[in-house]
Amino acid sequence: MKQKLLNKLWLRVGMIVAIMTTALSGTAWADTASFAPSDFSGQGTSGTGSAISATVDGVTFACNKGYGTTQIRCYSGGKITISSSNTITAISFTFSGSYTGGLETSYTSLSTTSWEKTLSSQARITEITVTYTSDTPAYTITAQSNDNSYGTVSLSGSVITASPASGYTYADPAYTVSPANSATVAQEGNEFTVTPSANTTVTINFKAIPKHTVTFSVNGVTTSTELIEGADIDFPDDPESIDDKVFRGWVATSIVGTTNDEPTFVTSATMGENDVTYYAVFADVTPGTSELVNDVLTRATTGITGTSYSNWNNKTLNSSAVYAGNSAGGNSSIQLRASTPSGIVSTVSGGKVKKVTVDWNSNTSSGRELGVYVSSKAFGSSSSLYSLSSDDKMLGRITCGTSTEFVITGDYAYVGLRSEGNTSYLDNVTITWEAGTPDTYSDYCTTVVVSSVEKPVITVAENFYFSTTATITCTEGAKIYYSYDNESWTEYTGALTINETTTIYAKAVKDEDESRVASATATKTLAPTTVTVSGDLTLDLNGETSVDAGTLTASVIYNEAAVDGATVAWSSSDEAIATIDETGAVTLLTTGEVTFTATYAGNDDYAEAIGTKTITIIDSTVPGTEGNPYTVADVIAGKASGKTDVYVIGYIVGEFNSKTQAPRTSDFTTDANIALADEFTTSPTAALSIPVALPSDALKTAWGCKTNDGSTIGTKVIVCGKGESYFSVNGIKSTSSVTAVQSVTVSSAGYATYCSDKALDFTGTGITAYVGTAVGDKLTFTPITQVPANTGLLLVCADGTTADVPVIASAPAVADNCLTGVTEATILTADDYILNVVGGKAGFFKAGNDHKNLKANRAYIPASVGAGVKSFALDLEDNADGIEETLSDSLLKSENIYNLAGQRLSKMQKGINIVNGKKVLK
Repeated sequence: MKQKLLNKLWLRVGMIVAIMTTALSGTAWADTASFAPSDFSGQGTSGTGSAISATVDGVTFACNKGYGTTQIRCYSGGKITISSSNTITAISFTFSGSYTGGLETSYTSLSTTSWEKTLSSQARITEITVTYTSDTPAYTITAQSNDNSYGTVSLSGSVITASPASGYTYADPAYTVSPANSATVAQEGNEFTVTPSANTTVTINFKAIPKHTVTFSVNGVTTSTELIEGADIDFPDDPESIDDKVFRGWVATSIVGTTNDEPTFVTSATMGENDVTYYAVFADVTPGTSELVNDVLTRATTGITGTSYSNWNNKTLNSSAVYAGNSAGGNSSIQLRASTPSGIVSTVSGGKVKKVTVDWNSNTSSGRELGVYVSSKAFGSSSSLYSLSSDDKMLGRITCGTSTEFVITGDYAYVGLRSEGNTSYLDNVTITWEAGTPDTYSDYCTTVVVSSVEKPVITVAENFYFSTTATITCTEGAKIYYSYDNESWTEYTGALTINETTTIYAKAVKDEDESRVASATATKTLAPTTVTVSGDLTLDLNGETSVDAGTLTASVIYNEAAVDGATVAWSSSDEAIATIDETGAVTLLTTGEVTFTATYAGNDDYAEAIGTKTITIIDSTVPGTEGNPYTVADVIAGKASGKTDVYVIGYIVGEFNSKTQAPRTSDFTTDANIALADEFTTSPTAALSIPVALPSDALKTAWGCKTNDGSTIGTKVIVCGKGESYFSVNGIKSTSSVTAVQSVTVSSAGYATYCSDKALDFTGTGITAYVGTAVGDKLTFTPITQVPANTGLLLVCADGTTADVPVIASAPAVADNCLTGVTEATILTADDYILNVVGGKAGFFKAGNDHKNLKANRAYIPASVGAGVKSFALDLEDNADGIEETLSDSLLKSENIYNLAGQRLSKMQKGINIVNGKKVLK
């Protein structure tokens, strides 16, 4: 019997201890032996070449002609021998200076027990490293668990992989080694790498993870669960309301009595090292209001009308939302491209966003998509849509040709929209908000005192304009009491009349049992109003000191109807620039920026409202301004002297160095000053040039002759600075900007094609630049101000002109342009289309064999665009209605000319004019 018990005991021990065993025999163990001068100290005699030797870690180094001091020195003709009972696999030497004795710095891929070299010259060695291998020792690793019921272990080579059982983890220490110091162990997660120095047993130590109790208390009724430390706590479903108090969340400490301060709720937790109790919090709720409000975004809303992408912000519509974005206005639409920062976002919430609806513009190709993004936090700008934070996410897409709306489920306070993959054109974007007021909560508690008497119900309008009534109802047979301060109570006998903003409190009493207190607030508000300011106020004075801008108008709107007798007060932000009288009539006095404000003061029924409009007044005839810069001759004549922020145009012809010496065109000495002349010449003179100081490092780097090795010479530029003496002649100092320009010419015919290898900005040049889209045999041209380099353009100017167009660093990319530009003379095919006049009609016609030579800096339409079309007529579109006729001589001479505001003009102005009832572009 005893023997059977002993057998069972040893079987149990065997299961626990002898888990895994690996014998690491026959494995090559790599090691190194390093020799230093100190290993040979005192051996040999300097200059005599006596024999020296040393043994380190079983490796012997010997030299028959050498000695050891601060170096291992071996002489020419001496023989070095390195030997070992193990296999030598590599040898490396470190030398002092160039004394190498013909040795290499390293010898690899060796497999020998003895290595020899005879020196061809003296070797001075500071270190020798010998790498060798050994097939011994053969160590045995045994892996085991301190208890198989706590976890399992497995052994592969010298790596033990452990797996704690459910509810268990590693003890401290996680492993023990026996015998002590017979191996080193490196733990990384569940892997233990063993490096033995003798036969070793590694025991992985597991332990049970401690458990604690989590308790949930709902109005004193508790439920408990045991969880291990670190486990996620699973909160129960929301409890039902108790006596009209609704559940709000869980807290870790009970609330004594009630409080109106919302506590900090616990939404997730893990089990710690102690028991914990969570209490359900209940509160009174005052329901909020809810209504659906639509904001309709259009191109007019954004304020962007051209094809250049621009930022816009602070746009408000029907809801309380505020919108910002980056878009263009091509095809009379909101034009969004699929690259940062193009898009639309709400920067202030309009409530809960519920739906996005799109009216696709007909120019949007089927399959193009608008992405719908939402967030719990405000989007900073439309660029946020391209680097989403943890609060942002994309919910879905609206696809052209397939869908026009996206319904949003969930409570999201902010919305963003961006084009996905390709450019989208949108006539309208409607964003539907669930607005109103949110639910409000009071009397938070963790213990609800339940009354047998029903809490009264107060019925009253939340908002009113003049007066309203409140009624109170409750359990039959109970007396109702009301109060306006929650302290002094009066018995309720009938409806209450409310004339001002008031909070009403009510309670009911029956059989000496008192209900909880109900409350409701009625707010007296002023009726909403809107002040609309209108008027066409962006003007060019054309040299006049006073211009009648017409009359601004304002209207106060309530319930979509104008309020009779509304009085609006007008003001100007700077009456030195422009004044405005009580009727809204404006008088412009000088150039500058001014803001007009229309203010409706409000009355007993209607709220105050304010509308503003900002205008910029310019005078392009004043010499030395950006639109009319001085010539170099003007500066030489002293016209710019003493003036600040004057503009001068000319060519960079070299480095200005003296009033008597010609500007340098080579061998430059400085970047501090450049020479400007009216005409470019390779042999400039000081007499026909002016010096321009480049005071800033940025200007010097960009325009200095020395840094740029003269590459800026020949560039036409507009310089802004102060006119004063420089190098004892009239020049420009305190330079603030240097802008490259290109001279662009449109002939008297009024049309030209153009292409530049630089990005250009045609704003304010008098030339309108267009990119084109081909549809059938018709070209639709869209105006563009900022043009990328190498873009084919159609240029239009009624009487023709030559303008200096500023060069800019870059411009937004242009999509779907059918014009191909060239910057060098190009030979076309006979089927390519060029700008021409045939039969008195301007358009793009096939080049044929007589017009295939296209000059540099021109544009054409490739034959592939036409696909056999004979010619393309022109359709220039500047606004939603298009331009019906362009630049007819008879129209230009007509006296029946009006602007878009309906004012008669003595002559055509730049932009769109109404001539004989037709829209004409000048």
